[in-house]
Amino acid sequence: MSARLSRRGLLGGAAALALSPRLVFANAGAIRVAYQAVPAAGSGLPDLQPLDYGRLDALAREVRRLIVPEVSAALGLPDRAARTEIAPGGYRLRTDPSLTTSFDATDGASARLFAAAIGYVLRQEGVLVFADEARGDSLAVTLRFASGAPGPALAQRFFRHAASVASGLGGGYSSVGGDLVFINLRDGRGMPYSGLADDRFAAMLQRAVEVFAIPVRLVGTKRVRTGLIGAAWGKDGGAGYVEELAALAPSALAQLDLLGFVFADRVRVRSRGERHR
Repeated sequence: MSARLSRRGLLGGAAALALSPRLVFANAGAIRVAYQAVPAAGSGLPDLQPLDYGRLDALAREVRRLIVPEVSAALGLPDRAARTEIAPGGYRLRTDPSLTTSFDATDGASARLFAAAIGYVLRQEGVLVFADEARGDSLAVTLRFASGAPGPALAQRFFRHAASVASGLGGGYSSVGGDLVFINLRDGRGMPYSGLADDRFAAMLQRAVEVFAIPVRLVGTKRVRTGLIGAAWGKDGGAGYVEELAALAPSALAQLDLLGFVFADRVRVRSRGERHR
């Protein structure tokens, strides 16, 4: 077991962006965990930013095939690979392949645990958990292209266009069933990261839709319950995830550490432009 996820590491870690206590899903729809196969800056792994979408997509598919089932097994959960979608997702004005793993509405505890484990193994800056809920803390706006689910080039083109209409729209988006979903996420004080009130957030997306060159429409808004877990890898070695995993058995912790090494190997291989060995 590595020092990072050993009992010693657990006792010495300090939380970073740990999931807030409010991440309790009551009367919610399907719960989704959104993440990428791109490790965070400061994680000690090669920078994958220079890689094109196709090479990152190949890595994301390796994660779904090799990592997701093993993380599920380490946590004592059913294999989530079949319930993991890979589609364009945006973060800070860049579109990359994103993975979204779904859980039943009654399985919030499993979704939270999976989010922490997958974030640790893939060395994520942050993992988002969200679900439809009438009294949710955040507004979600759903957009649909007339041509169907957008590819990465079209999704990125709209993402940058939306950010040119209002910079607060450049934080990120997710893909759900072929639609683009923009969520007006809030910080621990309840303030939107976008700097836009919900009505303004929706209005700016409507304006972006109206002046975009390719047919797209705003199909609806809804409330969602959200939670974010993350870590400053260069400072705390993933402590935000480690604290969420503290109650796991030593064998499960050891398995997650091993999977972290497997993922690190895949990242190094992909960064050199090699195929799966």
